[in-house]
Amino acid sequence: MKNITILICEDEPMIREIMESFFSRRAGRVLVAVDGQQGLDLFESHQPDVVLTDLKMPAIDGIALARHIRSQGSTPVVMITAHSEKELMHEATLAGINDFLHKPIDLEEAERIVKRLIAG
Repeated sequence: MKNITILICEDEPMIREIMESFFSRRAGRVLVAVDGQQGLDLFESHQPDVVLTDLKMPAIDGIALARHIRSQGSTPVVMITAHSEKELMHEATLAGINDFLHKPIDLEEAERIVKRLIAG
């Protein structure tokens, strides 16, 4: 994982900081966005290898961000969410979400998902 770039889009400071700290010790580069618009801007300018995005964020939500990312190619997108409604999960899947991380986040599970997605 040392040669990949991960984009983390999360508006909750504690979760964002924990994930950034965890992945910065494992990935080559970690980009951090505090909302969906910043996430979109960072995605456009850096083309990360994988995106971890919260569902509910200011400016642009995670589903809209995933749709945009999917329109640009096949970058894997992992949705971080505390929600488990079937309709919302279905909408996220249609938007191109590759996998889900449920809050509270299990960092080892997050790492397994990222490794699996970048392995193809």
